[in-house]
Amino acid sequence: MLPVAILAREKKIPNLILPAANAAEAAVVEGVNVFPVSSLTDVIDLLNSSLLGVVHREPFRVDTQQLLGELQHFLVALLRCALSRLRSARLKLPLRVGTTF
Repeated sequence: MLPVAILAREKKIPNLILPAANAAEAAVVEGVNVFPVSSLTDVIDLLNSSLLGVVHREPFRVDTQQLLGELQHFLVALLRCALSRLRSARLKLPLRVGTTF
């Protein structure tokens, strides 16, 4: 849904109604309001309320700073794991035929 949200922003479409399972992905795009729904009834309720000029729901928001922090912690843990495995395997890679370092 990320490409959909990016295109919506480029086309100046301010609001998106998306399945709840995909809302977080689209909500990282600033400038687009994402309204998650879990059924067609939710869609109808949301559209009816917008016709009356009163939307009773807040758009779904993603805290991008928190998301980046979590990604940073994940990448650090992944690198530590990879280094640990390399050290424990004590890999000897050939520099040229017949030699290793």
